[in-house]
Amino acid sequence: MTHHRTSRAAAGIVLTLSLALTTGLAPGLAASADTDPPPKPAPSEPPLILQDDPGTREPERVPTDVQPALPDTPVPTNDAYATPLTIVDVGGSTPWRATGTLVGATLQSGEPTSIAPGNGNRIRASVWFAWKAPQSGTIYATTAGSGTFDTSLAIFTGSTLSTAKRLAVNDDHASDYLATIVGFPVTKGTTYRFQVGWVTAPVGTVTLTIRANLVPPLNDAKANATTVSGTSWAVTGATYGSTLESVWEPSDNPIYPTFPRQNSLWWKWTPTAGAVVTLSTLGSTRDSVLAVFRSSATSGFTQIAFDDQGAGESDALLVGLQLQAGATYYFQVGSIGGPGTVKLSMTGSYTGPEITSISRNTANKNGGTKITITGKRLTGTTYVLIDGYQSAFVVVSSTKITATLPAMAKGVYYLQAYHPSNGYSRATSAHAITFS
Repeated sequence: MTHHRTSRAAAGIVLTLSLALTTGLAPGLAASADTDPPPKPAPSEPPLILQDDPGTREPERVPTDVQPALPDTPVPTNDAYATPLTIVDVGGSTPWRATGTLVGATLQSGEPTSIAPGNGNRIRASVWFAWKAPQSGTIYATTAGSGTFDTSLAIFTGSTLSTAKRLAVNDDHASDYLATIVGFPVTKGTTYRFQVGWVTAPVGTVTLTIRANLVPPLNDAKANATTVSGTSWAVTGATYGSTLESVWEPSDNPIYPTFPRQNSLWWKWTPTAGAVVTLSTLGSTRDSVLAVFRSSATSGFTQIAFDDQGAGESDALLVGLQLQAGATYYFQVGSIGGPGTVKLSMTGSYTGPEITSISRNTANKNGGTKITITGKRLTGTTYVLIDGYQSAFVVVSSTKITATLPAMAKGVYYLQAYHPSNGYSRATSAHAITFS
């Protein structure tokens, strides 16, 4: 599923943001015009400027060189640095587009107009766009594919024009002097402003394309799954830069085979007792999928549940999922149709028996040792087991059981309670008994 946001499309400017999540992305982008451009001498400076005069000076500002609006032409709403058109999200294989116009655009007093040292061209008018980096990485921006007029592109950070820092600026592309290309590193959570301008008249439509190599999220791999606890929680993450692990991670979609899993983030949960839970991806920004895997020493790593659209057209929902103690559960959440923000929430309650303490951790190997078990939800227990062997026991209350341990060979064994409907209590070292 690919989302598009488009505003008015008068004789204007088309801003295109696309996210290419493959590695090794080359910064050059092909461009061609409908007609051959007029000849122009090659620029004296390299066409790609990654930083504007680092450590020497701020970009030149020309307070009085202001481009007036054309008569009877409204000024674009994103004409000023303070009122950029915000790009809410970036993602998917199809670019997102925001439309505007350079017709009627002006220059603010103090707006940088220089291109590069030795480059006599200047920015004559501009409009502004803002984009917040979803992940850290490197992006390449270009106006290749725009109309037959000379474009410029500059990227800034800062909340006001007076304090803005220009990170990159250019007005030429290596293969098309009418277009431009810039590249620079971005930091997750930082908002960047794009100054799209024209250098030579007449103005026309312009296309800005941004491609990025982004650092994968930490929990992109199962081995780095983020741990959650409790029976009610909600977590969020962004799948920008996320991939599927090529060797083993499932990519199929059992519900909608034509929409396979494309990326994933991982969380893991180890219940302290048997539990019944509901899992949902409601609140994700894109079509999301959810898979649940069980990992234990006896059964290995197995997918036990999957959903795509149980919570509506684009969100997953698993209701009444029974999870047992003694295993760790991994939740794989991904987005379809491109990267975005995903949300995973769980609500539920423990239903199985839980041992919180035992009165002793040693026993006679010949049997007959008596212990007191303290815990939760012990009513209905049908077995008290030591390494799978039954012990004689009495359920005193929902929080107490007395048991007599069987004869066992010398060694250390785990004690567990079992309920026929709600499974085993969790075996932990705190409930281990040494027979001697």
